Formats: sequence, structure tokens, C-alpha cells
Amino acid sequence: MQPFIKMIFFLLILTVFSSINSSYATQKKFRISAFVLKAPKGSGIFWDKFNFFLEKAVNDLGMEILVYDFPLHQEKMTKTAIELIEIQKPDCILIIAADDFGLQLLEKSEELKIPCIVVNTGFRKELNVGLPREKYKYWIGEILPNDEEAGYILAKKLFQEAKLKRKGMVNMVAFSTHHGVMSLWEREKGLYRALNEYPEINFLQLFNAHNQVSVAKDKFKLLKTVRYPETFVVWCTMDRLAIGIIDACKDMGIRPGKDILLGGVNWSTEGLNAVESGELVATVGGHYLDGAWAAVLAYDYLNGKDFASENTRFRTRMLLISKDNLYKYKDKLSRNIWNKVNFLNFTKTHTNSIKEYNFSVKKLLEQLQ
Repeated sequence: MQPFIKMIFFLLILTVFSSINSSYATQKKFRISAFVLKAPKGSGIFWDKFNFFLEKAVNDLGMEILVYDFPLHQEKMTKTAIELIEIQKPDCILIIAADDFGLQLLEKSEELKIPCIVVNTGFRKELNVGLPREKYKYWIGEILPNDEEAGYILAKKLFQEAKLKRKGMVNMVAFSTHHGVMSLWEREKGLYRALNEYPEINFLQLFNAHNQVSVAKDKFKLLKTVRYPETFVVWCTMDRLAIGIIDACKDMGIRPGKDILLGGVNWSTEGLNAVESGELVATVGGHYLDGAWAAVLAYDYLNGKDFASENTRFRTRMLLISKDNLYKYKDKLSRNIWNKVNFLNFTKTHTNSIKEYNFSVKKLLEQLQ
């Protein structure tokens, strides 16, 4: 199991002491125990935001949250997490299902008959877990970002910008990292879909950065000087890889945004700043809200509003931010403005007028003033 996979695993254990007293379900405090492996410096920005919005939703829903840090040892992490589930006997579990760790937690929730919701990263097909409420009856649902679409819209934006600047064939490369996480596979699938629509893009190679920015920088310098010196487009599965390559470009006297076009995923602060400066064509993101949306689903389920009447598999759409629309959203991405949002208003328990969930980050941002 690769270190990056270990570092992005979250086990979010939702322990609820609730009673349904009225049509709006008067609540006792919900307790969420979050078991987190913090990513190393430079790679944890996304998860910081994920936790921020999860905690914001928890507070809005009248719940409590406890966060536990785990060492980078999968067996110990799994053993400790399972022991805590057995001791606390939560009413609902939220898990990020990357690699075998998520599967073991899913099996434990099934054994203990505890409802489970998968969030952010789904199970790999070869694990044969099926769909929610099939093989695993207590796997009640999942809410995942549409990573395939994210990879696709990022690639299309890069290709369109490239066509404005270059005539004829355009050479491109891509940078990803390990292949143990379903979300990155899905983003790559989106890239290939876009390539099928743009025959004038000459796709040279997908490089594995092994989750290290330094590796991405070194590989870029080598490809640009030796293997593929005519590379003009660089597509990245994550902002931080793109930012690392921007640094490599500057070391080489290459002007990002002019001599070469780059894009990434995650809406990192560095990525948004690079979009503003013109060094990054675009960053795709907004999926750090999915923890908050998962809390909304759990809240409704535990209060007798089973979301299965609508769906058990939710896909959230990410939003592409480029210089074209940065002015609309930049100020709204500040944490301070989110005090105006109350996630209770997105629950069917509290808002009877909601017939279908709307987990749209674009619509949410447009509502903020």
C-alpha cells in the first residue's frame, strides 16, 4: 500500500444519540468521531478544507465532532479504528474507501449492523463490493465527486486554450500519481475522453509522480529537455503537481501560461493564485464539500428521512475556475463568508419543501452575497 493512499484515508465515525419527537425531529447531540491520517506538508490542503466543511455542517446540524490522528501504519490504523467502532458502537459510519482499508471497515459495519456511507473516494471495481444495499445491506449509500467529468472539463479547457495559441498539432503530457485511488483513475478516464474529441492534440505520455512534487519537477525537466521538448500542454490530476511543474518551468526559464499551459484539480490556494497570475489555466474543485453533504445525508437517514427514496448513489459536480470566472468566485471561497451558510437548510428533515437534494457547489457559491 502506497504512503499517499494511507495518508488520505479517513474514517469518519458518526455516533448519534437521537430521538424523533416532532415533524422536525428534535435532536439530541450527534457525536462524530473522525479518524484521520494527516497528509504531509504540501499535500494536506484539500483535507484541511474537507475537515473544515465537515465540522461546519456538524455544528449547523447540532452535532459534535472529535478528531483522532493515526500513525502511518495501516495494520495498526485498521486495528485501532475497528476497536474504536466496537467500543463506541456508533449509529452511522462515514468512510473514504480508498484501498483495502475501507473494505475492512465496511465489513466491520456489516458485522455490527451499523449503517455506513462512503464519501469522496469509492471502492475499486476489483474489490467486488457491488452497490449500496446489495451485498452489504448496511452500506446505505455513497456520495462521491464526479472525478471523470473533472478530468474531462480540465482537459477540454486546456485544449481550447492551446488551439487559440498554436496552430496544427499540439503536444501534451499528463502527470498523475499512484493508481490505488479510484478518484485519480476516474480523472484520467476523463482526460482520455477529451482526447478522443480533439484529434489535433498529440498525447505523448502519462507520467507517474509517485505522489511527490519533487519527482514531478524532475520528470518534467527531463522530458522538456530530452524526450519531449515540444510539449505545450501539461494536464495534472492535482494542483500541487501543476504548481511543482510551474516552479520547474521558472527554473528553466520557461514562462508558464505563455510558453506552456498547465491545469490541475483541487482548488488549492496556490492553484487559485496561479490562475489569477495567469500561470495556471484552470483548477477544478469544490469536492471538499462532500463531507458536509454526507453529514446531511446521515442526519436525514437517522431521523427517518431515508434518502433511498431519491437515490443511494450521489455524484457531485465540480466547478472549473479559470481567469474567465475567477472574479465571480474568489471572494466567496474565503472561509469567513461560509458563516452565512446553514447546512441544516439542506436537510429534508428540517426543510419539508426539499424534494431532491441539490449538492451543487456552483449554485451554493452563487447564492452567497
